[in-house]
Amino acid sequence: MHQNIQRLSLIPIFLVAWLQLSSFTVTPSKISFHEAAAFYTFGDTVSFRVTCESENPITEALLFVAIAGQSTRVIPVTPNSTGALQYDLDASSDPIRPFAEVRYWYQIKDGKGEEGRSREYSFVYTDNRFSWSSHKDEQFEIYWSTTDARIGRQILAIARRSLQNALKYYPAATTEAIKIYIYENTDDLRLALAPGQHTWTVGHASPEDATILIVLADGMKTKAEVERLLPHEITHILQAAYSRDNFSSLPAWLVEGSASVAELRPDPERRAVLQSAAAANALIPIEELCTSFPNDDAAAYLAYAESESFVQFLVREYGADSLVRLTEQSSPERTCQEAFYTTYKQSLPEIEAEWQKQVVGVSSANNPAGDMTALAALLVLLILAPLAPALAIAIQTRRGK
Repeated sequence: MHQNIQRLSLIPIFLVAWLQLSSFTVTPSKISFHEAAAFYTFGDTVSFRVTCESENPITEALLFVAIAGQSTRVIPVTPNSTGALQYDLDASSDPIRPFAEVRYWYQIKDGKGEEGRSREYSFVYTDNRFSWSSHKDEQFEIYWSTTDARIGRQILAIARRSLQNALKYYPAATTEAIKIYIYENTDDLRLALAPGQHTWTVGHASPEDATILIVLADGMKTKAEVERLLPHEITHILQAAYSRDNFSSLPAWLVEGSASVAELRPDPERRAVLQSAAAANALIPIEELCTSFPNDDAAAYLAYAESESFVQFLVREYGADSLVRLTEQSSPERTCQEAFYTTYKQSLPEIEAEWQKQVVGVSSANNPAGDMTALAALLVLLILAPLAPALAIAIQTRRGK
């Protein structure tokens, strides 16, 4: 298998994406576009520029900015006296997903109603605060910003095993080469992501771009932590590739539970937290985890623990292929409960009750929903317990935000 290591030179603080130096004429000899370019400072401003030529005065100009998984931005732009268009997008208030492909084009109209549309231009919104080294094969592209050349090979070896494990649950999923970017600390990663990340975020997947971001900070450079993070995030990439446009319709507990089950080194604390919650009558009903996980850190961690255990139960009782069938049944037209019943021929509460009885050791009658006093006690447990950094897999991962 061909591999190569290359060093990417430090990109200047303003990255210039020169995309089309020659003109592109939509309406011959009437409207043309020249010297389209995009400049950016990561996390700050993205400047779009192009020069237009028209036989008549330009009366309307629009800039279209498209990023996979987001609504296309349609931005009115006023040309200057020379026909040049420029728009500065504030990426601090209107964030762009790191390492996403940004596609853009222009549409203008002149005083006589003639319309012209430019070709489509694109660039990758790379985090150019850092100089990235790389190590690649046919399945993965590994990028890191430290001087340790061993990191690329080490992460690649774990990524290959992680992919094989994830494929047990989504065997038919196909994806482009998965890109993995390794940050040195959580602050650098959080600044790269959209505002509102948890302080403990150390892993993030963007399925739209087949891209994974992880942190290898000083206290976390252990094989065990990487063997938790990478399979988890790789599973999200496969889920999105398999479900395509229906990814956002998948139950949150399925998305996170199957990713947790795929981990090469499962977090041992989750089992203890699950048992403590059960003893305190603080289990969260699985139905409440269909759409999203709680924002509270303690409740979110419990949601991960429950989802992992419940998915393990489904795999044991109904086979791993049942997860694929549930994925296929999930769509905007079906509720979580409807997709579940179509797949398993029993309701979600019925199978949840069996899971609680067999695995957790409680009956549904002993699990009143929303016991916040018990959940507060559970929070104390989480604070005191030496939680593994796998807690830090961000809730936002499933949506690639």
